Amino acid sequence: MSKFNSTNTIKTTNKSGHVAYKMEDKEKLVTQVLTSFLGEPKFYGDNSNELAKTAEVVVKNEPKFVANLARYARKELHFRSVSHFLTALIANCVESKPYIKEVVADVVERPDDITEILSCYLKVFGKPIPNGLKKALAESLCKFNEYLISKYNGGNKELKFKDVLRLIHPKPKNEEQQELFNKIINDTLHTAFRW
Repeated sequence: MSKFNSTNTIKTTNKSGHVAYKMEDKEKLVTQVLTSFLGEPKFYGDNSNELAKTAEVVVKNEPKFVANLARYARKELHFRSVSHFLTALIANCVESKPYIKEVVADVVERPDDITEILSCYLKVFGKPIPNGLKKALAESLCKFNEYLISKYNGGNKELKFKDVLRLIHPKPKNEEQQELFNKIINDTLHTAFRW
């Protein structure tokens, strides 16, 4: 135990009013992302606004850190909503432009991840949609087949794949993709049979 060189810790109070240690913004963001679900009310309220404020501060200073955190949350922990929000935030921040493509490629595992990211971006930041996000989502859309797109296209969602095509303007790589995009636009996708 050191007698002369004591540690310098900054203390604060937590939501219960008790003494607690103050976290740096990066530590706070990691804790918020990995220990909560975005938009889920807790006994102390919804933490979405607090997470958004912390993420905006960190992404301006260390965009690569937030990009890696979004990828880790989706790939390793399989958190969807928080990784969609972080991806939208990365797409909106000028400092994180170089990371949009790789983050979207890792976060989009299912076709509905595309609609969720785009819907989150439009609700939080509005239009215009950054070109980097459009291109990354278009590349991700091209890796799914008709069955998967029709499986996640239905329901009473606000944003469907028809809307996604109209917003991001993907370029088909072959005739099969052109046919798929035509089916999406014309609402002639085959119904996905599931158990």
